[in-house]
Amino acid sequence: MRFRRRQLQFQKRQAELESPVQRQQQPRFAGAVGQMDDAELFSMKNLYQAYGNCRRTKRGSRTALQFELHAEENLIKLQEELKTRTYSPLPSTCFVTESPKPREIFAAHFRDRIVHHLLVGYLEPRWERQFIHDSYACRKGKGTHAAVLRLQQFMRKVSHNSSMPAFYLHLDIRSFFVSIDKQILYDMLCRSEKNPEMAWLIGVVIFNNPAENPIKKGQLSLFEEIPKHKSLFYTEGRTGLPIGNYTSQFFANVYLNELDQFVKHRLKCRYYLRYVDDLVLLGNDRNELQVWETAIKEFLTARLRLELNRNVRRLASIHTGCNFLGYIVRPTHLTVRRRVVNNLKTKIIQYQSRLAYRWNDFAVFKHEEKQVSKLYSVIASYLGQFVHASTHRLVCSLFQRYWVLNRYFVMDGKVLKRLDQLHRFHTLSGQYRWFCWRYFQSIIFFQVGRYFEFYGRQGKIAQDFLHLRPGKSRLRLGVRTGFPVDQLEKYIRMALTIWHQVVLIRQTGRVSGYVMERRVHSIFTREMCLQKGKL
Repeated sequence: MRFRRRQLQFQKRQAELESPVQRQQQPRFAGAVGQMDDAELFSMKNLYQAYGNCRRTKRGSRTALQFELHAEENLIKLQEELKTRTYSPLPSTCFVTESPKPREIFAAHFRDRIVHHLLVGYLEPRWERQFIHDSYACRKGKGTHAAVLRLQQFMRKVSHNSSMPAFYLHLDIRSFFVSIDKQILYDMLCRSEKNPEMAWLIGVVIFNNPAENPIKKGQLSLFEEIPKHKSLFYTEGRTGLPIGNYTSQFFANVYLNELDQFVKHRLKCRYYLRYVDDLVLLGNDRNELQVWETAIKEFLTARLRLELNRNVRRLASIHTGCNFLGYIVRPTHLTVRRRVVNNLKTKIIQYQSRLAYRWNDFAVFKHEEKQVSKLYSVIASYLGQFVHASTHRLVCSLFQRYWVLNRYFVMDGKVLKRLDQLHRFHTLSGQYRWFCWRYFQSIIFFQVGRYFEFYGRQGKIAQDFLHLRPGKSRLRLGVRTGFPVDQLEKYIRMALTIWHQVVLIRQTGRVSGYVMERRVHSIFTREMCLQKGKL
């Protein structure tokens, strides 16, 4: 305590002795790239901060590892190119995602991502003060769930807790990212920009055309499935921002900020929110919402050169539910979209087919750790979305319908847990007893080295019905018997004629706690048909 007190006194003394002129000459850094001195935009400190922010989520990528091998040299070279204005972006990697629909993604080189973080870190604090409160895309403290809850709050307010009729108007911009005019965006950003270095860098990033010489990956035939009006390869570089770039998310908010200001201050729409290109307006008069729609359409055409998507447009009562960001939003509750639920069911069925097959007229349930871990990640991600909505009955019905969920997982409240997650065992007897407790209605083939062994009560049963010779008993396990690994198929056939289910426990080769780790490898059953007749 005494040392800390003296340290604080010393810092206070140094601050009092420091002159105001010296204080003004120091660059203003507060741990973020956005709070920097304009004169030191391309300083090594700013570049290194941008490099750290970029590396946080992309450290395992190939280009990030190549850059990190000679990080200091690469940063010095990048700084020199920025200061001399000889910097130019490298070719991007392009691929197509199929879900929920074909869409081309451009991934910038790691070196260019550092520049993107530097650019956004400088511009974001300045533009954040101009954005409206109810713009929720790619902003700190916002996001999809905040937007959905805000829309539900608006529904309650505009209808005075369902005591008055209220309507919502849901609009969407047609091919938004591909239709952004680069010159209009550049003029917006440079209108109040006094730093010439930043104005130059904005122009380099915006007017770069990633579709000129991209590195295409994945299934190349998918590129032909993308409509021309949704592809950057047919824009000739005049319009369009690449989906996948860090700057594109921020530039989209800048580009539609004028629309937000128009709706709030010119149309005087009190209940309005936006997430990227999804707009929702609420009001008590249906005709007034139609008038606002016409005004928005004219403003987008004249000022931003954008068009509304007529296929997505919907004007309806708030009680019918608004399909917004994966949820059906109503004043009283939220439900999940049918398409999201169907996608989850499709993935569960795919994993069921991978984890079960027919073997010699028997149904076999495999336990592949890699597949089970992937399935756990898929189910947990969907449940993370379901937890924000009224989905208790939905989750219960999924566990009742699909056997793979009951076999490997259990719901502990709202948390998904794995049934086969083992503890760290101190003894072989404790490990064996845990498997016996978990599969108490089955006969367990327990691998120990090059043998499958049975202990205790199961050992006596195996001697009587499988005709195995007794062996030397183990401490705390009692009667012991077994057979060699190469005779597994023979004894599984014999066991299935007597027991309903056989659980095969194999060694993984790793040591967990004080004993060899063992996991369920396969589960054999006499059932030929599972629920709904599907394997």
